[in-house]
Amino acid sequence: MARRPFLEKLADRFGILPAYRDVRGRRHRTPDAARVRLLAVFGIDARDEAAAAAALHAEESRAEGSLLDPCRLIREGAPCAVDLRAGAGPAFWRLEIEEEGGRVHLLEGKRRARAGAPRVRLPSPPAAGYHRIRAWVSSGRIEREGSQALIVTPARCVTVDERLGSRRAFGLTANLYTLRSERNWGAGDLTDLRALIRWAAGTGAAFVGVNPLHALRNRGWDISPYGPVSRLYRNSLYLDVTSVPEFRASARARGRARRDAMHEEIDLARKADRVDYGRVTRLQREALRPCFEVFRERHLGRSTARGRAFDAFARMEGAPLEDFATWAALEDRFTGPNADGRGWLTWPKEFRDPRSPAVARFREERRAEVDFHRYVQFEIDGQLG
Repeated sequence: MARRPFLEKLADRFGILPAYRDVRGRRHRTPDAARVRLLAVFGIDARDEAAAAAALHAEESRAEGSLLDPCRLIREGAPCAVDLRAGAGPAFWRLEIEEEGGRVHLLEGKRRARAGAPRVRLPSPPAAGYHRIRAWVSSGRIEREGSQALIVTPARCVTVDERLGSRRAFGLTANLYTLRSERNWGAGDLTDLRALIRWAAGTGAAFVGVNPLHALRNRGWDISPYGPVSRLYRNSLYLDVTSVPEFRASARARGRARRDAMHEEIDLARKADRVDYGRVTRLQREALRPCFEVFRERHLGRSTARGRAFDAFARMEGAPLEDFATWAALEDRFTGPNADGRGWLTWPKEFRDPRSPAVARFREERRAEVDFHRYVQFEIDGQLG
C-alpha cells in the first residue's frame, strides 16, 4: 500500500500514534484506515491524500491565525512562558491568568515595531491544576483575543511519607462485588461497603480500598471492573435497592422482592460460589423499575426535595450523563442477554452515531427509559456519598 505522508502528518498533529504495542508487547503500525476514521471523529475529512493535504493546510493556517494554542500541558515547577502569535508591527498586549482556585493575575506590555512575537514569562510557575489564560493584543485598530487551557501536572505522585510522616498506618482492600452479607442480593453493595468501613475504622484502619466501580454490562464475560463501558459512571450492581427511598414507598417493589420466586432467586444468588452478575442485575432491575415509576410520579420535574436533588445532579453531570443514559437505554433495546461483547457494533447502523437523528428521536420517544438510567446513577451517587 502506498504511503500517505499528508495523512500521517495530519494524524500526528491530532495526537494519533503511528504505532502501538498490544498487551503481549507486539508492535503494530496504526493502519491508514484507522487514522482516517479517528480523524473523522474530529470532523476532519482525510479519505484521500488530496483531502488530507487540504485539511492539513487548513489546520496549519488556523493555528497560525490563532493568538494562543487552545491547550498546553506543563510539569509543575517548570518555567512557564506564553507565546503570543501577534503578527508584525508594534502592539499592546494584555494577559489574564486565572488559577483553578480563582486567583487572577494581570500582565500587560508593549512590543516594539521590529520585535518578534511577544513571549510573556509568568512571574511564578503556576501550581498543579487546571488554569485559564486569556490574551488580548491590539495593533492600530485591530484587536485580537484568544484563550488557552493551561494544565499543570504534579512532578510526581504523592508519597506515603508526605501523607503520614513518621506515623504508621494500615488498611485493607476488598473487591466490593465479593462481599457477602445476609442482606445483599448476591453481590456486595454500597451498604456492605459502609459496614466494612465502619468495622475497619473500629479496628484502627486508616483506609479501605476497593476495585474500580465503573459501569459494566454485567453479563457474559463483560464483568471485569478493568474493562468498563464507562469510566464516568458506576455499576448498578453496587446499588442497595432496599435503601432507595422509593423502594420503601413502593408496595409494588417491596411485593416483588418478597414474592416467593424472586425471594428464592435472591437466596440462590447469595449462596452461589461465584457472583451471578446477570441474575443479580436482573433482580435489581425488576425492583428498581417500580421505584422509578414512583419517583417519576412524585418527584421528577417537581419542586420536592428529591426532585430538586435530582435536578441538581443532572445539571452538574450535564451532557455526559444524558449520553450515558441514552446509550444504556439503547443497550437495553438492541443488545440481547446473550450478546457476544461487541455491543453497539451489533446495533442498527443509524443508532451507532450518538449525534444521529435516529438517536435524537429515540431519546425523545423513550424519554422515560433514558430517565430511568439517570435515576439509577443518581441513586448510586447518593449511596456512595
